[in-house]
Amino acid sequence: MSFIYHSDKWNVIVSRTPKSTADLCSQLLSEFNYHIVNDPFQIWPDLPRAFVASRILTNSALPSGHWSSIVSSRLKHPLFDQTDWLTRLRSTIQQLQNTIVQVVRNTAGDNLVRAACEVYEKPWLDVSVTPSKPSLSSVFKVLTGDDSMAENRCCLGKLLVIADSESLTDQLPRVPIRDCWNFYTSNDVFVLNNSGKGNIQALIEHWPNKIHPVSIPAATVLDLPQWYKEGEYLSHFTRAIDGPCSNESQFVWHKKLVRLDPHSLHTAERVLFKIAYEQKLRASSATIRGGYKVVSFTSVPLFGWPQLTKFRSHKRRWDFAPYGICINQACLSKKVAKVRYGNEGTWQGLTESQRPYFQAKGKKIDWTVEQEYRHIGDLDLSTIPQESAIVFVATDADRDFIQPFSLWPVMLFDSLVNIPAVHPVL
Repeated sequence: MSFIYHSDKWNVIVSRTPKSTADLCSQLLSEFNYHIVNDPFQIWPDLPRAFVASRILTNSALPSGHWSSIVSSRLKHPLFDQTDWLTRLRSTIQQLQNTIVQVVRNTAGDNLVRAACEVYEKPWLDVSVTPSKPSLSSVFKVLTGDDSMAENRCCLGKLLVIADSESLTDQLPRVPIRDCWNFYTSNDVFVLNNSGKGNIQALIEHWPNKIHPVSIPAATVLDLPQWYKEGEYLSHFTRAIDGPCSNESQFVWHKKLVRLDPHSLHTAERVLFKIAYEQKLRASSATIRGGYKVVSFTSVPLFGWPQLTKFRSHKRRWDFAPYGICINQACLSKKVAKVRYGNEGTWQGLTESQRPYFQAKGKKIDWTVEQEYRHIGDLDLSTIPQESAIVFVATDADRDFIQPFSLWPVMLFDSLVNIPAVHPVL
């Protein structure tokens, strides 16, 4: 007697009726490029013995090394309001190094963790965990579903775990095996949110040594890093833009204005929000001789800027606004170069590679006071560690607006320029 399973994508014919789902899976492995992990204890030495007779199927060679999981209690809805949770997710993902993230299907937030791995290009493994007698359709869905794998550039492969029991241990009889898998097989478990009850709490109590609670660091006046002192950091200021952004045309911006599109409002705080969100400083050729696109920094300490700012009538704006980001200069030392101030003779004597860093001293305006540094082209900020930069803003409302989307702490400008001579360090 033959068993025939048909779908729109493929047909499978098994020569005999299988005795169990596990037998069926064994017969179908070759059809879907899966193979059995014969000795799971070599890969996961802490795996409970309840898995001795389980089937662990994989469609790729399992990577060796460090394993991590990102877990959470059930998320609230709507998801777009869960900015704190999403901030913790971004912060966790971005800091992961030299590890493989296991993403277990049907656990809290699994789709968002999967998306975060793709956004931030972290290697991850798609894991499905099911009891020993799952429905046939659910097994085939795992074996055959592509889930738009073409979009999942960082996915290392799919894993199907068929467990022999409803739970992995006698101590956790009511905890689903999919939640248990994250804790038992990962070296580190990052907890984005814990309600204090339920499955996550039970697993934390059962395996506390692997747990890393994730929280949003509170930015206060006293939380200042050791590098925040004159001569050890560079600052990039933002200001309102009465025109299009660097990556849009004048006409596109005009259409946004006509539609009253909020993205047309290029205020200083919104420009800074975009920088923090994109983790990128976009280069501009405005006022740069030779048309070179650069990103500008200043070594003038923040407390020195209020005394230097002036209203530029020809540009109809102040040349300074208390919005921007200051970065540990050690993180930028190989990416930026000091501006060379001079006159026409200085410019003529420069090589092509030196000219992007030229700035005229000025006649009516002394530009040397800006102590400028430049980076050629857009500057990727995603490699700047959380502890190596501070975003600064003018008001509490600005801070509350930007902080959920910023990798780095957001602090008030006034608190950074009015600090004690001696202050605590991180």
